[in-house]
Amino acid sequence: MDKKYAIFDMDGTLVDSMGYWKQLGVEYLTSRGISREAAEGVQERVKAMTMTECAELFRSMFHLPQTSEEIAGEINGMMDRHYQEDVPLKPGVAAYLAGLKAQGVRMCVATATAEPLARACLERLGVAQYFDFLLSCEEVGTGKDSPTVFLEAARRLGADPREVAVFEDAPYALDTAAKAGFWTVAVYDIGCGDRWPALAARADETILDWRTPMRPSERFYQAARPVWDQCLSHPFVTGIGDGTLPVEKFQYFMLQDYLYLFDYARVFAIGVVKARQPELMRIFSKNVDAILHGEMKIHRGYMARLGITEEQVFAVQPALDNLSYTNYMLSVSHAGGPREIVAAILACSWSYAEIGQTLAAIPGAAEHPFYGEWIQGYASEEYAATNRSLIELMDRLAEGSSEEELAHLTDIFVNCSRYEKGFWDMAWEMRP
Repeated sequence: MDKKYAIFDMDGTLVDSMGYWKQLGVEYLTSRGISREAAEGVQERVKAMTMTECAELFRSMFHLPQTSEEIAGEINGMMDRHYQEDVPLKPGVAAYLAGLKAQGVRMCVATATAEPLARACLERLGVAQYFDFLLSCEEVGTGKDSPTVFLEAARRLGADPREVAVFEDAPYALDTAAKAGFWTVAVYDIGCGDRWPALAARADETILDWRTPMRPSERFYQAARPVWDQCLSHPFVTGIGDGTLPVEKFQYFMLQDYLYLFDYARVFAIGVVKARQPELMRIFSKNVDAILHGEMKIHRGYMARLGITEEQVFAVQPALDNLSYTNYMLSVSHAGGPREIVAAILACSWSYAEIGQTLAAIPGAAEHPFYGEWIQGYASEEYAATNRSLIELMDRLAEGSSEEELAHLTDIFVNCSRYEKGFWDMAWEMRP
């Protein structure tokens, strides 16, 4: 999940309450002296009923003295006590929410449960502080068969639906959110039963178990996403995409980037020195070769078109932003080990893959007579494969890291992403 905002359902998604709802009728009837066998005998009949219909059935079938309204009130009161006393949080939810909060994701709850009850439950469970607000269907006047509750939640978050992930265990609610333009995450609950395959198929993402740890690379990606969004919308990048970027700005960029790539290769070379396993040494060495004889081909091709020799390139002084970025990566690499080296390297590789794919999706951009070659290079399967291998390497090296170590690696990745944004700024302004 790489969205900046998230809307969570409560029952069956965050809390394990569906079993309580399922047994609520039996619980009520046995409290009124009805045998468990008789109470369980009506379970199937009440599944699709409203609370009012259920109360009326109980009154008439078991000759209860209370009115339907009184029975409904007593049943709701029982569930209220469960929310306040014993409905548990699903395993792994607290850690998941804490992780999103640490990455700056803004969150809220949209639930069919009354807001006071939902708040009492989530406060008791120690997770209410992660949410900006709680919104009930009762408050907006519609159920989740209407997009109103989701759209109102997005409005309060100040977000466009396309920026928001909706976490749900109910198929109809997930469909409603998807039709309204939200990113959908299907959450497995035991109550899903045989509906789960269909639910999972219609969602953008799925969560089978909240305890499944987020991969380090996913954590880095989410933390850097706001910076990458700025890169994707940067006038230099959009100028490449629509072909309007002045050639002199691009020439400046290519010269600085060519110089940058030599230091980038040196960071990989430090990895060769610091790696203790032969396989890891070979991976770092292969990437040095990929930069010097692969990625630099794009630059050499453009230099030939622009009439620039390699001797002229080395007569150019690296800009201050360029020096700052490469010195940071080299410093991190000298101070750390292979994990830190890959964290520093990955921001550049991954963000360029994102930019290449995004620009290639613009009709005609990859066929532009001048900028098309650059777009094709970074959108190519060869470049994507190299980037994927680095992501996999990062996850492998960071496996088993402590929370403190992961936070440090995330900082490195985000800092390098900020340097990437600064590099685009530098190129746009042609800074000395």
